[in-house]
Formats: sequence, structure tokens, C-alpha cells
Amino acid sequence: MILIGFSTIVLLIAAWTDWKWRIIPDWLTYPSMVVAILYHSVHDQLGYSVFGGLFVFFMLMVLSLFVQDGIGGGDMKLLTFLGFALGFPLVNWVILLSFLSGLIFSKVMNQVQVPFAPFIAFSFVILLPTISMG
Repeated sequence: MILIGFSTIVLLIAAWTDWKWRIIPDWLTYPSMVVAILYHSVHDQLGYSVFGGLFVFFMLMVLSLFVQDGIGGGDMKLLTFLGFALGFPLVNWVILLSFLSGLIFSKVMNQVQVPFAPFIAFSFVILLPTISMG
């Protein structure tokens, strides 16, 4: 429950700063990754956490090689944090729902670029009933 609450607060701050200024600050994402890793190391779930974080990071890095101006660096760090917090494969559902909801919003609002963190936070909240972080 502690990591779920912490993750929710991080995501709400990121969603607000991304919506308002189109930036997700490093002072939010990097320490959050450390907190998630430390939490899971204390609860003997370190492998689960590290695999989730590294999987997301490398997946998004490969995606950024093929899709120019696709996902921003702050969004990549925020999703990497969620990879560390949720682990694999649960983080995949948040990513999928985030991309789908962001795509639908951009089509309905007829916008090419939208701040992505609000959709990451939305997806996390929608999937909360299925999330168990130890």
C-alpha cells in the first residue's frame, strides 16, 4: 500500500507539471526510481522490480529510435519508474492503456502532440484494483 500511495502522488505531480508546462522534472522521476527499487529490495522482490524497469527503459529506447518526436524523455523516465514500481508484466497494461487513451484523446481533440503523463496517471488509477505491489 505504501508504494501504491507513493506512486499515485508521483503520477499526480507528473501529470500536473506535464499538463501545465509540458515537463516532468528529473527531481521527481530519478528519486522515485530509487524509492521503488529500495522498496522492492526490502520486500524481496528486487528481480521483479529491476526487470520491469529495465524492460520498459529498453523498450522505450528502441521505440524512440524508430519514432522521432514520439515520446518525451520525461515520459520515458516516468514509465521506467512505473516499471520499477509495478514490475513486469503489470507495467505493460499501464503502458498499453496510456497509449490507447492518449491516442483517443489526441484524435478527439484533433491534436498531434499531447502531454502524456496525465494518461499514464489515468491508466494507473483505472488499473489500481488489479495492482498488487507486495
